[in-house]
Amino acid sequence: MTRPQSSVSGASGEHLVLSHLLKLNFVAGLAPYNTKDYDIIVASDSESNPKNIQVKTALYTKKQDDMSKLYWLLKEKHETEIKNLLFWGLFGLITEIFFTALVNLISKKDFNLTGHTSLWMFPIYALGLTYGFDFVQKIIENDFIRYLSYPFWIWLVEILVGYPASKIGIKIWDYSYLSSNKHWKGIISYVHFPVWILFGILVELVDKLVS
Repeated sequence: MTRPQSSVSGASGEHLVLSHLLKLNFVAGLAPYNTKDYDIIVASDSESNPKNIQVKTALYTKKQDDMSKLYWLLKEKHETEIKNLLFWGLFGLITEIFFTALVNLISKKDFNLTGHTSLWMFPIYALGLTYGFDFVQKIIENDFIRYLSYPFWIWLVEILVGYPASKIGIKIWDYSYLSSNKHWKGIISYVHFPVWILFGILVELVDKLVS
């Protein structure tokens, strides 16, 4: 016997909320079946009295070819990913402008604090910092080894992106102003090794602050 759609969707919403609470280390469980006024009982280590939560699940129906199809809109994950992509894309651009302005101030005495970047860098930073750094942190748990690995991961991205781009006449960045023994084809810079370590540490610190 099938349950009504409203009953199924309600139970699905309750289990979804319960799973999030458990991920946050709350002690939580479903209320007894047919309990009125609340659906989940939840407590934390810092609270002696449990709290009751009532869950409301919204359904969205879309008519297509005279057929009513049921859609459950799980927006939270997608909205979070979009926000992360926008945040890290802008973070990368701003950091690069700040860094190049600082370099120009020190090397050229440019008190106008002129920094620069490229709009091509936005998707690179957005994707790299949203997914790439998360991947590295998952596979390399030791902090010291992970910090030392960041330059190699960044060089890999620079080669995979910069080399093909240079072949079609697009130079998103160019290290050829350095002496020949300090760069490879203007695409990666060996002298930036400590810079990329510091950049990786900075990204981890910012990630902890905004999480």
